[in-house]
Amino acid sequence: MRINKENIYLTIITVCYNSQDTIERTIDSVLKIKNSEIEYLIIDGKSIDSTLKIINKYNDKIDLLISEKDSGIYDAMNKGINKANGRFITFLNSDDFYNTNEFLKYYNEIKSIDKDYIYHSNIYNMKNNVILEKVYPRFSLSKMKYIGMTLNHPTFIVPNYIYKKFKFDQKFKILSDYKFTLITMLCNVEYFYLNFTVVNYSIEGESSNFNQRIIEGYLIRKQIFGYGNVLIFSSIFRITYGILSYIKNKINNYLI
Repeated sequence: MRINKENIYLTIITVCYNSQDTIERTIDSVLKIKNSEIEYLIIDGKSIDSTLKIINKYNDKIDLLISEKDSGIYDAMNKGINKANGRFITFLNSDDFYNTNEFLKYYNEIKSIDKDYIYHSNIYNMKNNVILEKVYPRFSLSKMKYIGMTLNHPTFIVPNYIYKKFKFDQKFKILSDYKFTLITMLCNVEYFYLNFTVVNYSIEGESSNFNQRIIEGYLIRKQIFGYGNVLIFSSIFRITYGILSYIKNKINNYLI
């Protein structure tokens, strides 16, 4: 579906690399909600498995495919932002998928409000294709300081100009969305919560990134808030919170 750029309300961007096991489900979930006001971009990191073969099956329904090497996920996400034509932008990971009815309600509610907020909502955490829990956002700058990312970035629907102004910092490998959220909150960009559960979010491999998350969280807080007791306390709190989350994931794994 090739659409008129002037009429695009929302750009959905999927970034992928060697995602042959999940990319088709992701694409299918987007196509179920796609219309003439929604464009779909896929930014591939030069996959060497069957990812591109699968994507090309839907070539006539995808508005732009870029397949080239990148320096990481946030480099690819920034490429998508640069190419986006929609008034709003959202990202859908290559191993996640939309809840069709919930997303359509979410999208239509945003259109009815029609303000340049950063919209956000709920997700289902999922592992091995099993839904573990519904995750509600906790909107609070203090929680963001001391705990870490307490909003659900996969649900963010962000005005195009805000993403273009506050692009993802490519120095970070897994928490640049956290930095984006902190900075926009500190710059008084208005967030607007809507109570829909729009994304099934895969948590595969999260525990293996535990150390990296601690390090990047520390560096982001250091960069934004500077040194001092707040930084030290937030790091201790984050480590404690991370350990509890790790234990929780282990329990969930045992129950599956």
